Amino acid sequence: MKKMLSKIIPIAYGAYFNVLSVFSTKTAAKKAFYLFCTPRKGKVLPHQKEFLNNAKKKW
Repeated sequence: MKKMLSKIIPIAYGAYFNVLSVFSTKTAAKKAFYLFCTPRKGKVLPHQKEFLNNAKKKW
C-alpha cells in the first residue's frame, strides 16, 4: 500500500497543478513554489550529509 501511495501522490500533485494552471497560472505557480520550497520531514541521511557539508565549504 505504501509503495502504491508513493507512486500515486506525485501524479496527483502534477495533475492538480496542471488543472489549476488552466484556470489561473499565477495561483498554480504560487502554490507549486510554496510546495517545493517546503522542506520534507525526516533526518538527513549519511550520503546527503556529505553532499551538504561539501556545499557549505564552497560558500
